[in-house]
Amino acid sequence: MNSFVCNKDNGFKGNTTELSDEVFLEIDFDAVETIKNLFVQYDLSCASGFDKTMPATAYFVGATIGALFIPPLSDIYGRRKVFLYACVVSIFMFALQLVLPYNGTDQNMLSFYLIGTTMFINGIVSASRKSIGFMYIVELAPSKFRATLGTLWNTSELSMTNIYITTYFWFINKNWIGTAYIAEFLVTISFLFTWAFIPESPKWLYVKERYSDLRAVLIYMARTNGKKVDDDAQIHKLGPHLDDGLGELELDSDDEVDEMEDSIPEAKSERGSELE
Repeated sequence: MNSFVCNKDNGFKGNTTELSDEVFLEIDFDAVETIKNLFVQYDLSCASGFDKTMPATAYFVGATIGALFIPPLSDIYGRRKVFLYACVVSIFMFALQLVLPYNGTDQNMLSFYLIGTTMFINGIVSASRKSIGFMYIVELAPSKFRATLGTLWNTSELSMTNIYITTYFWFINKNWIGTAYIAEFLVTISFLFTWAFIPESPKWLYVKERYSDLRAVLIYMARTNGKKVDDDAQIHKLGPHLDDGLGELELDSDDEVDEMEDSIPEAKSERGSELE
C-alpha cells in the first residue's frame, strides 16, 4: 500500500469541505484489481486536474475538430483516399503510444504530454473512421443492404468498442497498453483490406464526373460479384441504375460512347435531384 500526502491541488480540493490543503491519499498501485492506466503509470495522484484529464480531453477535443473538416475533405478528394490517410495517421499514433516510456518521474513527463498529443490527433482522424467509413460502406452497398450494414458499422464503432474495452479490463488484463495493441491491429487490418480490395465510391466518382474511373470501378465490382464483363465494354446506365445492383449493367459498343457522353449531364442532373 502506497501512502503519501499531497501538498498541492490534486484535483479533489474544493469538492468537499472535509478536505484541507494537504490531502492524504492511500492507493495500492500493485494490487491485482488496480487498473494500470496513465493515472497510475505516471503517478498522477498529486497532479493537477488538467494533467489528470488531459489525454481523454485531448481525444474528444480532437474528435470535435476533426468532425468539422475531415468529412468535407472526403467530398473533395474521395472517400477512399481520405479514409486510407486517416488509417495511416492512426497506425503511427498508436505505434508512438506503444513505444513511449511510462514513468512518473519529472524527466519523463514529456512522454505523458506526447501521449496527450497522440490522443488529440487520433481524435481528429477518428472522424474519418466513423463518418467517412459509414458513408463509404453505404455508398458501396446495394440498396437492400444499406440499412443493415450502416447499423452494423455504427454498432461496431460505438457500442462494441465500449463492450470490448470493459471486457478487456474485467477479464483479460488491467494494463491499458493491450488496448493500444488491439487498436493498432484493427486499424492496420482496415487499411490493408481497403487498400487491397475496396475501390473508390462509385457515387462519388459519378458526382465528380470521373466517368472513366467510374467505368473501371463498376467493371471491377461486376467481376467481383461474378458478372462477366468485357474489358472493352462501355457501361452507359449511370443515373438511377447505380442503385439497382450490378445486374442492371448494360454493355454497348464503342461507337455509342459519344452518345453516352452527350446524355451524361442530363442524367447527372436527375441523379443530383434524387440524392438531395
